[in-house]
Amino acid sequence: LHLHGSSSWDLYAPFYSSENCVGIIMGTGNVGASLRFEPEETSTFFSRDGGLTWVEAHKGAFIYEFGDHGGLIVMADDLKKTGEVIFTWNEGESWYDFKVTNTPFEVDNIITEPNLTSTTFVMFGTREDGSGVVYYLKFDSLEFPACKGSSFADSVSSDYETWTASDGRGEGLCMLGQQITYTRRKRTSQCWNGEAFERPTVKKTCACTEADFACDVGFVRQVGSTECVFGGADMMPERFAPAVCQGTYGATAYRKVPGNQCKGGWTPHLIEVPCPSASAWRSFLKLGLFVLFIMGACHFGRNFQGSGKKSSFEFRAPDTRLSLSSFASSLLMLAAGLCGCLGRLMANRSHEYEKLKGEDFDLDGVRESLNDFLDEDDEDGHHPAPYNSAALDKKQEEARVVAGAAASAARDQAVPRLAPPGGTVHMASTDEDLL
Repeated sequence: LHLHGSSSWDLYAPFYSSENCVGIIMGTGNVGASLRFEPEETSTFFSRDGGLTWVEAHKGAFIYEFGDHGGLIVMADDLKKTGEVIFTWNEGESWYDFKVTNTPFEVDNIITEPNLTSTTFVMFGTREDGSGVVYYLKFDSLEFPACKGSSFADSVSSDYETWTASDGRGEGLCMLGQQITYTRRKRTSQCWNGEAFERPTVKKTCACTEADFACDVGFVRQVGSTECVFGGADMMPERFAPAVCQGTYGATAYRKVPGNQCKGGWTPHLIEVPCPSASAWRSFLKLGLFVLFIMGACHFGRNFQGSGKKSSFEFRAPDTRLSLSSFASSLLMLAAGLCGCLGRLMANRSHEYEKLKGEDFDLDGVRESLNDFLDEDDEDGHHPAPYNSAALDKKQEEARVVAGAAASAARDQAVPRLAPPGGTVHMASTDEDLL
């Protein structure tokens, strides 16, 4: 299953969930080798167990929204003009559709209050002639009773059940070191949770296992295994080794996954890994370079004194009988001397500043230049219109008139009423019945 994400926002609705709708996820996508963008290949999918299993809710791409803590799902066609709304009150067990208008329009979105606890929705979009349209949907007209029995979930007389999230691997129900059990409405309970519903949850801290840890730097694990093994000297940075290392040293192979809350249980131990093979000879190399540097400095000073010249920029080539190490050291010292001389030249550059005189503070020329700039701005630019309180009061009065007319129209028009679902749902079929 491949689902469209936020990168496909301009084409399809991304996968969607909320903490107030426990376990429920919806998304648009396809089943196959790769994600497809053709409309005929796209369907809307639904999951009620946190994404562990999925079912196809409807063919085609839809825009969706949740309500009543996940007990109500409303959606509409996202690609084609439509006049219908599709909804479910039993978490996808069955879907009902009803017509809100005989004039199809392009649905822009379906929204509800931010906590997704209400049964009231607003659907808005654009008709073919470019005019906007808004529909106010009140699903409490289904007249479902309030759910009961959240304190004794899973019993026969309760409308609620308990659910614990799982990743489907193994028999354990611990995720990130915790086992969280949620109380949610049974799928077949025909009732509303209500906006004031407080979801009971039970949290239990789990004992740590190898699955709660990831491999630290320098260690790897095979697919399907939790054991971290040394990945080789190339994967282990030398800075992790102690300054004095002989043979092997103890390294940490595991680190707890960020956010994991497990306590006790399995504890990782140190694993012996070989010391870096290059650490010994690199120490000797540093010592050798230091000795060569001292020898080169002495040789350069001796040649410089023997030349009998005062110029710091003159260098007398050493005797061809010099050893290779002395010659290399001389070259290093020459480069260091040239860099030092260049640095002194750059540092000793003199900067002279003139002391300001009294007439230097004369700003007449500056004022003339500023006036010229303002004159050009008067010719090229446009000044903002002066504040007119009378015009503003007139605009505000017009806005109040428009708002009053809209409120009056809203009072005179009836809100669509939905009949309780029996075998089928019969809704209004004309615009005159809805408005």
